[in-house]
Amino acid sequence: MIKTTSPLSAAFGRLVVAVASLAAMVVGVGLVSVFGKPPTAPVAEPPPGER
Repeated sequence: MIKTTSPLSAAFGRLVVAVASLAAMVVGVGLVSVFGKPPTAPVAEPPPGER
């Protein structure tokens, strides 16, 4: 026997999937933004004779 769902229930399910997908993308972009930065190089001081 095939069980059918109401159109409202199906729309709500699609909305939940869409919101969950959007949230996962936002979290993924945030993680790449935070952890994807290259390390900063230390700044060298001028040679002792040029001070």
